[in-house]
Amino acid sequence: MREYFAEMGLSTSIDSFNVLVPDFFAGLKQLLHDTELSVLRTYVRWCIISETASLLPESFRNPLRVFSTKFTGIMQVPPRNETYASISLTLVSSITQY
Repeated sequence: MREYFAEMGLSTSIDSFNVLVPDFFAGLKQLLHDTELSVLRTYVRWCIISETASLLPESFRNPLRVFSTKFTGIMQVPPRNETYASISLTLVSSITQY
């Protein structure tokens, strides 16, 4: 394993790994088992639309903005450059886990 980490440019000082399954995964398994596939598909589609809509041209973003305004009450959408900055920070923090 140390060779793999070294090749990836990562620290080779790791002595052990925790491979236990957290309770979260047991709950997720039950949730996936109990939820209809059509509901899960709809949820995944909504997550994709919601997370990527800000990257689309204005003509595509407007219907989502109207819906979101009515749903959340938030009237102003941040400028696109702020959206990209926020997405970049989210990606970097998820990669580095900070």
